[in-house]
Amino acid sequence: MSKDQDIAAIKSVMREYETALGAGDFSRLVTIFTHDAVVIPGVASAVSGRDAIKSWYQDALTQFSAKQTTNFDEVDVAGDSAFLRISFETAFTAKAGGAPTVVGGKAMGIYKRQADGSWKAARIMWIGDKPLPTN
Repeated sequence: MSKDQDIAAIKSVMREYETALGAGDFSRLVTIFTHDAVVIPGVASAVSGRDAIKSWYQDALTQFSAKQTTNFDEVDVAGDSAFLRISFETAFTAKAGGAPTVVGGKAMGIYKRQADGSWKAARIMWIGDKPLPTN
């Protein structure tokens, strides 16, 4: 693959994340992560491994649905590793109804090329511009 193809593939992984998050499909969402991935969600403790990441998303979004829009600020590839820096807006809508709460933020990630040539997120850290909704 060329570097441009790798960058397009990594962006596609983020689009898959957006789609799975919007559908509330946490089993599908975690497939974008390596088995030993680490996610650091804002000021919360790190979450390690696919099963724990899936549980974290399920717990965090029990009362809300979420729709994310991602802007790619920087993507670079070096061999079998890649660096991603994004800005995003996520609209959280209470499942009980009401207007969405929009939270913007920034994230950085490290992606790893897999044996089959695909890319997966190995390390992700994000920070929101304001706290996530709680009720």
